[in-house]
Amino acid sequence: MPEVVIRKKVIGVEEIFHDGGPVAETPLRRAAAIAVIRNPFAGAYVANIEWFMDD
Repeated sequence: MPEVVIRKKVIGVEEIFHDGGPVAETPLRRAAAIAVIRNPFAGAYVANIEWFMDD
């Protein structure tokens, strides 16, 4: 399997104190994480890449 190289990563956290209703005693937290990897198949045709997605 080709080595997975992370090119970028982004982490976002939001705190929701009030969203149209009463003010929450403790704010709601939501988070998301994104990673962009180098495409080891760029520049060439590969018929089946499922084995890469499974690992």
